[in-house]
Amino acid sequence: MNCIYDNCTKPIKFKGLCNTHYTSEWRALNPEKYKAQRKRYYQANKEKIRESNRRWQQANPEAVRANARINMAKNAKNPVTEEHMTDKVKQRFFDKVHKTENCWIWTGAKTSYRRKRVIAGPTQGYGVISINNRPFYVHRASWLMHKGPLISGLVIDHLCENSLCVNPDHLQQVTNHENTLRSPKHSKYTSYRYYKTHCKNGHERPIENRSKQCPTCYQNRLAKMRKNNKHK
Repeated sequence: MNCIYDNCTKPIKFKGLCNTHYTSEWRALNPEKYKAQRKRYYQANKEKIRESNRRWQQANPEAVRANARINMAKNAKNPVTEEHMTDKVKQRFFDKVHKTENCWIWTGAKTSYRRKRVIAGPTQGYGVISINNRPFYVHRASWLMHKGPLISGLVIDHLCENSLCVNPDHLQQVTNHENTLRSPKHSKYTSYRYYKTHCKNGHERPIENRSKQCPTCYQNRLAKMRKNNKHK
């Protein structure tokens, strides 16, 4: 005999249902047990799951970029504002905040660790929470709860340099450029190039062009290359 669901040709597994439909109904009737089951499975196979995801991302870079674009489009359609900071959201938020003498440490879900690079070292990730059917950074949620609306084009800078801190007194809205310059620990090379007024050959570097190479040296190199190519 087949499953009692219409258009389902799978054999009966239990109570007149196939394995697929029985499992889906059990999950719907026992959400807490299913959640605990998934948590136990993830804890027991954490490294295998991460390694499998990492291999898939390396093998499918186009799919990863496509998913990122889709998520960005979805998030743009579901903006998070002060209106979404309801009592229920605040309760969920503070249930996962550990307050110390200085920082308020987020203990819930967070983004992946950034791999160590030559210039910027690894970070511990940023805390995330689900608001308005989308993931949202907890430090931005903390700003909405305590400080007010988020200004378009600005980012939140952690004055304490702890990416998991959600203490509103440790947060400040700044431009992305200013945020980069304030973090020499994570961007020594960028800060060094910005504050260097002259290049190694003594040419003055204009402030609007300090994030790039010296324009005078660049033009001299181009002229030298043209001259060498002309004599060949």
